[in-house]
Amino acid sequence: MKVFMLWTYYPDYLDYFYKNNEDLAGLSFDNHRQKIFDDCFGWPAALAAYMNDNGYDVEFVIENNETLQKKWAKENDIGNINGSSWREKIVLSQIKKHQPDLLLIPNPTNDHYRYIDGAHGDYERLAFYLGHDISNTKLINRADMLFTSARAFVKKEYPEIDNLYDLGVFFPDKILDKTVSIGKIHDVVFAGSISSEHHRRAEILSYLIENGVDLKVYSQLPNIGFSSQLRKIVGDAVKRRDFKKVLIGLKSLLFPSDFHRNIRILSKVCMPPVYGIDFYQCLASARICLNIHIDLATDFSGNMRMYECTGVGACMVTDKKITNSELFDINNEIIEFSSKEHLLHILRNAELDQYADVAKIAKQGQLKTLSRYRVSRSLDSLNIILEQ
Repeated sequence: MKVFMLWTYYPDYLDYFYKNNEDLAGLSFDNHRQKIFDDCFGWPAALAAYMNDNGYDVEFVIENNETLQKKWAKENDIGNINGSSWREKIVLSQIKKHQPDLLLIPNPTNDHYRYIDGAHGDYERLAFYLGHDISNTKLINRADMLFTSARAFVKKEYPEIDNLYDLGVFFPDKILDKTVSIGKIHDVVFAGSISSEHHRRAEILSYLIENGVDLKVYSQLPNIGFSSQLRKIVGDAVKRRDFKKVLIGLKSLLFPSDFHRNIRILSKVCMPPVYGIDFYQCLASARICLNIHIDLATDFSGNMRMYECTGVGACMVTDKKITNSELFDINNEIIEFSSKEHLLHILRNAELDQYADVAKIAKQGQLKTLSRYRVSRSLDSLNIILEQ
């Protein structure tokens, strides 16, 4: 079976990668892309590689990587790619060349119409991978099948879906080889996004800092200036047509919230974000890794950080969700907290106990992730789905 996986990477990650990998000009498209894969950013590329090793023909495209995409265009004699439509022209050429049985796109937005409609006839079936943003239901209804690792959340928000399949995220195996020798040099670490969609995350982290917790924060904080907020509001209106977010954004613009105060507190201690293998090594250096879900997750858990933290052998302390116990054994494999005050109590007690219990929980959590949340299990699930 031929699968075309069309992924969009964080622009900040691409900037980070190329800053740390400047000597790529002489590499072919395949070798250049492999360098990115070797950096272990996210799980989809690892799944694509594993599928290719197990009987599938998978083409993995990072559609917003201009450097890499234009290298493919040059190697395949695709001309006239210097205008604003380079992204669409190259991706449509790639789909046409691959002729996939399945076109798989994550978290669809209105921008994806240009690929879905533009490549009509060059693929058999369309699938989306859904995270915690399912606001574009009109577009979602275009898919023949929907994958998610957050079934309970998606079904609660969109109960009429009848083509939803479980495809759990996983911890990529190769990361262990690059983190196993990392010592525990930090007590508590948080590494991840802090944006306008993470109000609770910002509140909890700033509270810990104000209360003297030795917390290392690695993130790109949002620009909370007037012009940047206005651009975000326009983007939500035009790109996503999410008018609920527009109203929230306008309220925040007119009446500055506690979120702005929390960002100012975090800005005094926050270090630059880390990505790829540097991100995993950062987590591996911590006794405790904090996980605080995006606001959209409401009562449900299952973000990638749950597997990243436990996979590298750190003790994950995560916010309380109704689905936590379905993934890990609470107090044996992970720790959960119910409020910022409860989290502060947990961290202070862990410090008093010199992190002895934390080390035991970290070991059990890692054993669970390395046994249950592996790429082979995800492919087993995918095989069953695609053979229907």
